[in-house]
This record gives sequence, structure tokens and C-alpha cells, in this order.
Amino acid sequence: MIPQHTQIKVLPIILIILAVIFSTAFYKDKLEYPKAQRTDHKDVYHGKTIYDPYRWMEAMNDTVTQNWVKAQENLLTKYLDQSTVERIQRRLSDLGKTGKAYGPPTKRGHRYFYTIADPQYVQSRLFRQDGLQGKKELLFDPNVLFKDDNNRVRTYSFDPEGKLMAINYAEGQSRWGWMKIMHIENGEFEEEELTGIGTTAIAWSPDKKGFYYVKYGDTGELNSGGEVKSEICFHKIGSPQSADQTLAINPTSPDQLYSLKISPDSKYLIITIFKGSGNKSMIYYKDLTSQNNEVKALIEKNENSYTYLGSKGKRFWFYTDRSAPNGKIISMRIDQPQPENWKTIVEESDAVMAGGSSAGGNAISMITDYLVVLVRKDTRSFIRSYDLEGVLKNELAVNTGWIGSGIAGNYVDPEAWFTLNTFTEPSTVYRLDLKTGRHEPFVKRKLLIDQEDYVTKHVFYKSKDGTQVPLFIAHKKNISLSGNNPLFMYGYGFGGWVAVPWYQPHMLAWLDMGGVYAMPGIRGGGEYGEEWRKAGILLNRQNAIDDYVAAAEWLVKEGYTSSKKIVANGWSASGSLAATAVMQRPELFGVGMIGIPTLDMLRYREHTPFKNWTRGFGSPDIPEEFDALYAYSPYHNIKKGKCYPPMLITVGEKDQVAPPFHGYKFVAAMQYNQPCNEPVLLKTIWSAGHSFGVSSQQTYETQAQELAFLSKVLDINISENF
Repeated sequence: MIPQHTQIKVLPIILIILAVIFSTAFYKDKLEYPKAQRTDHKDVYHGKTIYDPYRWMEAMNDTVTQNWVKAQENLLTKYLDQSTVERIQRRLSDLGKTGKAYGPPTKRGHRYFYTIADPQYVQSRLFRQDGLQGKKELLFDPNVLFKDDNNRVRTYSFDPEGKLMAINYAEGQSRWGWMKIMHIENGEFEEEELTGIGTTAIAWSPDKKGFYYVKYGDTGELNSGGEVKSEICFHKIGSPQSADQTLAINPTSPDQLYSLKISPDSKYLIITIFKGSGNKSMIYYKDLTSQNNEVKALIEKNENSYTYLGSKGKRFWFYTDRSAPNGKIISMRIDQPQPENWKTIVEESDAVMAGGSSAGGNAISMITDYLVVLVRKDTRSFIRSYDLEGVLKNELAVNTGWIGSGIAGNYVDPEAWFTLNTFTEPSTVYRLDLKTGRHEPFVKRKLLIDQEDYVTKHVFYKSKDGTQVPLFIAHKKNISLSGNNPLFMYGYGFGGWVAVPWYQPHMLAWLDMGGVYAMPGIRGGGEYGEEWRKAGILLNRQNAIDDYVAAAEWLVKEGYTSSKKIVANGWSASGSLAATAVMQRPELFGVGMIGIPTLDMLRYREHTPFKNWTRGFGSPDIPEEFDALYAYSPYHNIKKGKCYPPMLITVGEKDQVAPPFHGYKFVAAMQYNQPCNEPVLLKTIWSAGHSFGVSSQQTYETQAQELAFLSKVLDINISENF
């Protein structure tokens, strides 16, 4: 026993030793962040001075910026356990080996054309076959044509007879690319190569001698409104692009976007004009039987959404939300286009028609004499087919899946194609016989897991203002929900996109790690139609943030997780949403995992030709919208001296939609302002655009690093699960 007077002398020494031990343990992972210069740059918006100390990072290719980015990447590599990264990446690669993925076929004459994504090839290859039972034949392999460069095929378009094919391709994941014309029978190319090509579909002329397309200026060629120039042109096969004719559209505006279709009888070119990121549209048309180049307005007020479905003679069918927020189908005669002459074919109901592209592709189509419609109710989907007078013929229910490529078909054959994707089953192409209502897979996919091992739930919770919000939850059936499970929550709530589960190898790996996955259908999305979308955008954006936060609170309350174990995740347009939720409620989240985001909401229009989100996010040029943006902009709401949870920000080096400077500036500001030892790191996906990689392997590498980061900061032992 130590004498009492000796204890008094020894006690300070013991305390010092304990303090050193504690300090060493606490700071063993203390990071030395790369230095980032802070400047006194400032801007004035509507009389308010806004400081931007990292504005210099917007010079993304500058040597100083690049050196800082590379230093951040080195820091991340050192921080992560590489054996864990490699182990997770192998698991993701295994979960991705689901066999060959077929794309929805396009039929021309008696032949079907479709792509096949094969894991052994970088790019999908194009095949053709005679009839449904014919033998498939390789038609075009982009891996051969582009083997020595970074070009990637985006889309194929076939002329009405299936003799010519337009190949739309770009460098890496650039938004701007080129187009080549190939003769299908002999594989020979025309000499011309078109430039300034976006992703808009082309419309082949009835005489098969050319096509209409949307031409964009070079990425640096902006008009006075700050938008990339675009115009509708006609290209004649075999002629130089410089000889293309331009259609005169009046009026025009800087943020005008076009969509083109040819009517079933080949008599009309239908031009849908969108302004900005909204879904409101105008409809113009050109009579292709006329010798003049005149373009006429059919619906010239940009007040509602319209989607051209098809026509017979002068009778046209459209989807619209005019006086019908949930959508309806109408018909009109183009010689009597006044709204009072319209006829309602399919009435609005409590189920939301996916009239735009919220489900991907054409969510509503006219196929032969059928109107094929995708509708949703409480995120449950139905494919309904009607005759041209609105009589329901068939209905197919899709419970928890996602139709990822819309509804494809043509005006000749009574069949519809759609791709179904569920949480535990990879995307599979189905053929729907419109006469019988029967559907079957085109080619069955390989399952690598036992679907019975997983549980998917569909529940509802109340947001801050009492609004009921749908929520999907998934986890392994055998895990114990202790109230302390790590939980990954992804939310989007933008652009009318509907939140439903789809097959994601990295999320299945997360469930195998003992985690829970949650996806709320927050406002700003398309779960309940246009009113739901409007309730989460512009001046209402805080509603979407509140929905996201309320989901986290509900999941804690119901015992799925704890506040220290929730991963706040957002991607693309929702990156700012998830980051804002962490800024506003740091105590509610254990980690922030933000991917290819816009985080400086006053500068999201800069350094990108895609400035069309102003009608979704708002414009800093408008005082009240500036106030809303500034109030939640993650970059501007970092509080100095406040401790935030660990965060990993992932950006694409070549991203033209959400340029990587958003991640640079945010990470620099967080590293400077945060006093505690919670890591804030940057992941750059080299050569990638607005995605997680230019190849499946790069995607798996990125996602493996993200999961390895989560396993470290949340103390998840993956050896117990993999």
C-alpha cells in the first residue's frame, strides 16, 4: 500500500501520464490537412457582402488547385485501410457479375436492335436479330472503334427501314460530342462527322435522306444569356455539316431546350420546347409535306407540361398537367388547336401519371392503337394500356421496382418494352404484349444473392409541417435492430425524380456489413405529381430539407438506428440537400457522404453550360431566391468553431454538370473551420464526369473507398460480415 503522503505526490504524475495516453489515443488519427490559402475575395448580392475565400479554386486546372487536390487524394489514401478497400472492392465486383445486361430492343422492319453490357468489355456492344426467336448477331463494337481513345457511345438511332444508324458519342462523360453515320449492311461510315451533339434524340426524315437534330455550340461558345447556343438543324446524309439547314423557331430564349419527334404517318416534325429545368413546355410543328421551311406554333404558352404521344392525320394525342396536376391525356386537331376544342381521353386520377422522364425514357407512349401509361400511387407503379378513346385494356402492377428506361415501342408493333429494376434483382428487360397483357423477360438475369435473405419495407412518416412522406427501408432479414445499427440514408427530392429502390451492389454490400438502407420520397421529387415537386423547390427548398431531417428523426425514434450511426447521403442535385441537413443538424448525423454535388449555391451556374437548374434551385439574381439559396447553401453555412461529423465529399474530375470546385471549396472551408478531430476528406474520381466512374471497375473502386471510410468512422468490423 502506498502511504497517503506519497499518494498526494504521485497523483499529479499519474494524471499527467493518463493525459498523455488519452491525448495520444485521441490524436492517433489526427490529420494534417493540405494548406489552402484564404483570400479576401468578396461579392455583393443585393446589397449584402458575401465572402468567398476559396474563389481561386474555381480555376480547377490551375497548378496550385491541382496540387491541393492531389494532396487531398494522398491524404485519403493514407487515412483508409487499403486491405479493407480491396476486400470491399472484390465484394462489389462479385455483386456486379449479374451476367450480361440487355437494353430494351428497337425494332425496324423484322429486325430487333439492342445493346448488351458484358463485364469483360468496357462499353456495351450492339447486336441485331431477326424476330424474337432469331439468332443474335454482333453489329457494332465500340470497343474496337474507340480502343485507342477515351470516346464512349451514348446512343444509337436507326432510320425507319433499319438501313442507316447514327452513332452519338463523346469523350469520356462529356456532355458534348459527335455523331457518325453508318450503313448497317456493310458497316461502312459516311465521311461526315457532326459536332456539337448533345444527348437529344434525332428525328429521321420520311425520305430517309437525313434527319433533324439539335446542334449545340462549342462548350465555350455561350450566347448573351450565358447559355450554350442551340438550334434545330437538318442534316442530309453524305453532305458536310456546314451545309445543314437551320429551322427558324420564334421566339427563342437563352435557356431553350428542344425535343424532336416524327409523327407516325411521317407528315409532321413535332418540336417540344422546354425553358430551363422546369417541365413546362411549348409545342411547335413543321409540315414535312410542305416545300417551305415554316414552323408553326401549336401550343405557344409556356404554362404547363405537354408530351407528344402520337397522331393520326390531324388528330394529335398529348399528355398534359393543364388543370390536372396528376396528369391526363387529351387529343386535339391541329387545325383547331384551341383548348376549348380539346378532348379528354384519360382523366386525371389520384394516381400520378409519369408524363415526363421521371421514370427514365418515355414514361408514356402511343404504340400502335394503344396509349401506354406509367402511373404511380404511393410509389407503387402500374403500367396501364388504353385504346385511343381512353378505354382501359390492361394493367400491370409493379410493387417495389423501378422502371429504369421508360416504356419503349413503335407505332407499328403492339408490344411495349420496359426495364424493371428491384433492390435485390438487377435490371431486366421485359416485353409486354399489349393485346394479351402478358409480360415476360427478354433474357433472364443471373441472381448472385438469395432474395429471401433481405427485407424491403414501405412505410410513411410525418415531416416537420405534418406532411406524410413515403419511406423505403431495407436490411438483412437476420440482423437484430438494436437501435444502434449503422444506417445509410439517401434522399433526392429534385426534378420530379421518384425515389424507389434499384439494384446497387454497394448498397447490398452495406446490408451485408450489417447496415440498414433508407430512402425517403421527399418533396421536390415526383412521388405525388407536380404539386409535390413544387413544394420542395425554389422558395420551398427548406421543405425538402425538413423532410430529409424528419426521416432521420423517425428512424431513430423507431429503433432502426441512433443519431451517431446515420450516414447522410445525397448525390448530384441532392448533394446540397444532404450536406445542408448536416450543417443544420450536425448532432443528428454520424457521417456525411456527399457525391458529385453543388455546394456553393450562389455559384452553381458557374463553369458549366448547364445553367437550367434555376427554376429548381432558384436564381441568386432574384432577391427573394437569393435569400433562400444563401440560407441553406452548405458552403456559406459552415460555422467556425462548430464540430461537424466526419464527411467524405466525392467529385468527378471532368464533371460538367456539378463542377468539382464545389467539393474543393467546401472541403477547404470545413477543414479550416472545424475545431474537432472529425475527418473531412475529398475523393476525386479521375477522368470521370457526373458519375462514380468511367468504367464499372472504377465505380467499384470509388464505392469501396466510401464504404471503407464508413467502416472506419463508424467502427464497423467487415470481417464479421464478408
